[in-house]
Amino acid sequence: MTFLPRNNLLAAFLIFCGGLLLFTIALGHQEIIGFESRFYLFALSMWRHGPSWFPAIGEVPYPDYPATSTLFIYGFAKLIGHLSKWTAVFPSAAAAAITLATTYLIGALQSRLWGWYAVCLLILTNTFLTEARTISPDQYITMVTTLIFYLAASAQLFKKPGRLWFVPLLLLLGFACRGPIGLVIPAGVLCVFYLVDNDYRKFFCAAFSSIILLAMGCGLLYWLALKAGGTGFAQDVIQGQVAGRLTLSTLPWYFYFTESIGAYAITYPLALLMLIGALYNLKKIVRQNFLLKLIDWSLVILIGMSIPAGKKIRYVLACAPALALICAYLFAEPQKQKHLLLLRRAAYWFCYFLPMVCFVATLAVEIVGLQQHWHTQILLPAIFALFLVLQWLCWLTRTNPAGTMGIAALSFVMAYIFLIEPINLMLNHTHNFVMNVEVMRKHEHAQLGFYQENPDGLPIKYLVNMPAEEMINYLDQPAQLAGINTHAFFIASPENYAKIPQGVLHAMTIVATGNVGHDPVVVFTQRKN
Repeated sequence: MTFLPRNNLLAAFLIFCGGLLLFTIALGHQEIIGFESRFYLFALSMWRHGPSWFPAIGEVPYPDYPATSTLFIYGFAKLIGHLSKWTAVFPSAAAAAITLATTYLIGALQSRLWGWYAVCLLILTNTFLTEARTISPDQYITMVTTLIFYLAASAQLFKKPGRLWFVPLLLLLGFACRGPIGLVIPAGVLCVFYLVDNDYRKFFCAAFSSIILLAMGCGLLYWLALKAGGTGFAQDVIQGQVAGRLTLSTLPWYFYFTESIGAYAITYPLALLMLIGALYNLKKIVRQNFLLKLIDWSLVILIGMSIPAGKKIRYVLACAPALALICAYLFAEPQKQKHLLLLRRAAYWFCYFLPMVCFVATLAVEIVGLQQHWHTQILLPAIFALFLVLQWLCWLTRTNPAGTMGIAALSFVMAYIFLIEPINLMLNHTHNFVMNVEVMRKHEHAQLGFYQENPDGLPIKYLVNMPAEEMINYLDQPAQLAGINTHAFFIASPENYAKIPQGVLHAMTIVATGNVGHDPVVVFTQRKN
């Protein structure tokens, strides 16, 4: 592995720099879409009104998140001098790059090859790459969890217990970025780490100190909520960040175990196949203790996050480094078991031909005609050439699996940037529609309202594309529409518009139709006499 220096810290720094470049390149002029709209709107409100203890929409505080991740965006945007998607993504992308570098350091505790394969496999993990190139508070939990595991493992290996003094600071950082869940996840991983070693003294010390930090953090959070919005808002914060997450779920308990097969491919299904075949013979696996800690790292998150009501696939992002490290064992260590040899061979050939798979996928998209919407249309010949060059490099490195794996990881990133991301942007394109509606609305000096729309959903995608901040009316009943006494443009789904009683609907007229994200909408206003 001559492409990385022998000094592990220098290698980790180079991996961090490379990861940060891959996670932020070509973001500057992209549109804000999807779930990132909420976090960008938080940053936009802070940019306009200044820092606050909680993120806000306009000047109304939002209870579900602490302001720390928004403050990172605000501070970096102030440093650069403008707020854009690139400046908004940069802080959490930097956290993802730190996770990448720390994953290498964890693997390098066993061997440098183990660390390198883990880095490549983490990049090849679908949700990790997706979240690394968007505004993602969950990347901070992943970073904190990975750093704490490395501190615990390296302190144990090198007999340097002083490193553990950084653990409480990291737990507090996790809480500050993501609330209670940001402390509970890494604390759970740390506790399981010591349980595997039967080190009950450190286990109880880690558990007790985590509970104390959690209580202190919740108390401070409640006090800040009181200052920010009074008792009512403080109760909303506790409901949104604590109580609301512990109620019964409408999703099945096995949600993460099944959905992760696609969301965390290739590492999750590969790890499953490894463990299903190896579990009966686990005692013969080299470095059993290390692997058990990685397996338990994944399981404590997957099982623990299956208990709360809110289940979204990004909530278990912190298990992605562990999955990559588990799969890296397949390549980094000599395998004697037949099923592991077959699995390694299949995984290797998948990575070997991945550039060609990306080439064929790009060609198929061009034939279908989606490429006519791409801003990268003029780059298509260069994209085809890039994948062919990468496949040629795989052929050159066919006797060096580490090189092949690195090229496969680079191919996956390039496919995401030039193929998946443009299609996703096209399917969720909103900006032009919003600007056209806003031009008409300003021309008629009309207010803006939403009819039977959750303020936390579709309206956020519209507001984040508005050129200026305004007061918004949210109406739920037809009687409110009938009683409006000011000129206004209202936005509703076609289904909700069609359900408006005819008596009220007769007084309205449609001014525009289009899409906000992937949701069709109708823009209507009062009919002129």
